[in-house]
Amino acid sequence: MLGKRSIMLVLGMIALIFTHSAVAAIIQNVQSTAPSGGAAIDWDLVSSWTVGVGGPGILAGGATPALGDGDIANIGAAGAPANQSVTISGDLTHPYVRYIRMDSGALVNQNGGSLTTWGGITIGQDLLGSVYNLNAGSLTLGASDVTVMAWNPGSSGELNVAAGATFTTNPHSIIGRGGAAVLNSYGDVTFNSNLEMGGLATATALINVYDGTFSIAGALFAGAGSADFNFHGGDIYLTGDIRGIGDYSWFNVLGNSADYREEFDAGITHLSYVPEPVSIVLMGFGGLFLRRRK
Repeated sequence: MLGKRSIMLVLGMIALIFTHSAVAAIIQNVQSTAPSGGAAIDWDLVSSWTVGVGGPGILAGGATPALGDGDIANIGAAGAPANQSVTISGDLTHPYVRYIRMDSGALVNQNGGSLTTWGGITIGQDLLGSVYNLNAGSLTLGASDVTVMAWNPGSSGELNVAAGATFTTNPHSIIGRGGAAVLNSYGDVTFNSNLEMGGLATATALINVYDGTFSIAGALFAGAGSADFNFHGGDIYLTGDIRGIGDYSWFNVLGNSADYREEFDAGITHLSYVPEPVSIVLMGFGGLFLRRRK
């Protein structure tokens, strides 16, 4: 027969397996909306670039954009085939690319490395949804143009930032300008300017912060459309004294509401979940009880 210590060990292993499976299921669900089909292209390769209508596009052949070429990198837009699938794993810095436009069911999987441009990005412009999965590495967008998800009415765009990945955007950003946009964050996300949710009346914006840090240097506000900002966990940093944001109709505290904290210091409002001291003491007593039972 198994002793009490062995039984506790077995139960602990079962709980660990269940937790790992649950987390894996969440991640798989987050990425399950990615479009399928189209040719897979390695964006690290110079041969993946070409100068197309409206600027460099992700087409067959071509060369890395140079000064004087068009200033928009198109993935599934401006003449490129629909449902383009692009992978990124190396370090890419394109100082002459002002803007990245994902359209027509484009899918980007960044599995490492860093992608840096001096402009913004549009994820989703027409009726076919586009998805950017930042699975690892960093995506840094310059301040020369806006960052937008779901540009036109009826369009959709999705950005998934995995744990350990870093997303930084410097221009004014709109999550859901005219269509439906979703931002899921487990990593580190920084908006160095204003963040607008649901710009036009036709737009819907959904932001889920599950873990990591989520920082906004400018203003955070809802536009004319529908907006939901769901705070599940991690840390949120907002510029200015924004205490009371938890009472806004579009800001949803979805973690343990008893542990929700709003703290203001040095011009920054910090939102987090911190267990009450009583809860910590009770957890300690629980551990002592289990030890005595052994």
